Amino acid sequence: MTVLVTGAAGFIGRHVLEALAGAGRPARGFDLAPLPNAQDHVVGNLLDPAAVARAMAGVDAVIHIAGIGTLWQRDADAYERVNVDGTRRLAEAAKAAGVARFVHLSSAVTLVGAGSHRGAVVTEADRPPEVALFGPYCRSKRRAEEVLAGVGLGEPVVVLPTAPVGPGHRAQDARGTEPMAMLCDLLSGRTPAFLDCRLDLIDVRDLAQAILAALAAPPGRYLAAGHGVEFRALLALLAELSGRPMPRHRVPQRLALAAAVAQEAIARRTGKPPQASVAGVRIAGKSVRFDAGRSLGCLGVVPRPLAASLGDAIQWLQTVGVP
Repeated sequence: MTVLVTGAAGFIGRHVLEALAGAGRPARGFDLAPLPNAQDHVVGNLLDPAAVARAMAGVDAVIHIAGIGTLWQRDADAYERVNVDGTRRLAEAAKAAGVARFVHLSSAVTLVGAGSHRGAVVTEADRPPEVALFGPYCRSKRRAEEVLAGVGLGEPVVVLPTAPVGPGHRAQDARGTEPMAMLCDLLSGRTPAFLDCRLDLIDVRDLAQAILAALAAPPGRYLAAGHGVEFRALLALLAELSGRPMPRHRVPQRLALAAAVAQEAIARRTGKPPQASVAGVRIAGKSVRFDAGRSLGCLGVVPRPLAASLGDAIQWLQTVGVP
């Protein structure tokens, strides 16, 4: 059974290809970027019907990772084009090709909304109203789930990861995702202060195993969370593992939010992404506790220790000269 992996050249996608290879599963990559040394890879765009058709030919299952994965974009309409319309086109092509399994990578941020209480326990069953979600990225990921249901693929499998971290495959992976960019900024001293909040980090290799297991899982939504950690504790662990100083000044959420608003205004003029987005500050401020016990139990995944994930990430970053 050949598995099509969209977004195969990215941070998560390459780990999924490795997991598939380790399980002896033939895979085909599909990405805007070429994938050196790949035996079966299609370069193309989700919005290009011909490229999607080439990618879909002869596959039996789809793992859909491709999309815009950042909380801020200069062109906010791109979320709708890529994350929603791109998912629709891919799902329609999968249905036409008779694909048996469709695993869609969504995001745990779609489980957190304006009405979520600070420190609340969140599971895969939580579904805040779309209007309550924080920003166009979160709303686009929710709409992409709804698109899958509307296409009539049957009930797909949706995986909702928290923040993936760990070793990458190429230098671009160091800042290719917002969680990894956050680590780079902390390790390089570019973060002057921190928000008192709680994060959940999952090792990208554990996430890849969860996605692989989802190919055989019953239809439904699966939360892929790793370890919840207070930001202060994360800083202490990073300092211990790296031997580098970490920020010591805490910033209140209202000031962090004001700074994010200012950074986004500058980013709209320069095109350079803000270090912290408004949506990111608002989500972090909720400090929810993700409970993935049921999901990970069904998928048979046990997250490795956070120190191991961060240690491997730091070691890999040092080998590629970042930061």
